Amino acid sequence: MAVDINKLSRGEQVISVSAIVLIIFSFIKWYGVDVGGGEVGGVEIPGASFSANGWDRTLGMFAAIFAIVMLAQILASKFGNMDMPNLGGVTWGQVHLGLGVAAAVFVIICFFDDGGADKKFGLFVSVVAALGLAAGGYLKFQEDKGAP
Repeated sequence: MAVDINKLSRGEQVISVSAIVLIIFSFIKWYGVDVGGGEVGGVEIPGASFSANGWDRTLGMFAAIFAIVMLAQILASKFGNMDMPNLGGVTWGQVHLGLGVAAAVFVIICFFDDGGADKKFGLFVSVVAALGLAAGGYLKFQEDKGAP
């Protein structure tokens, strides 16, 4: 089955790419700590290193789950030909905006609340991807406002 990217609106394209990037980089190292070894009293003490990814932080885990939900809704509605349920007075654009902003806030909190650990490449990419989710959610919200 071929996926026609032109079926997606600009907001859905931004959300899809950002969600895929955030999901992938949630598994890459976000933090790392290297504890150097040394010699104490003639005894060699080995060093150690520890790392954590987005799934090791509660807020990072929620951000990744929000990205999965946003991507799943777009794929199901556009390529799965599924009719999404009516949410009452809430549009899917509002849902995407809320989830995207929440994901961005959660990842930014993870960025600043590092517990003294070194920030790793995965965290920097995840911040950009999460901001992309918020921007895509805003675009989808604006597109839904103009819809009949």
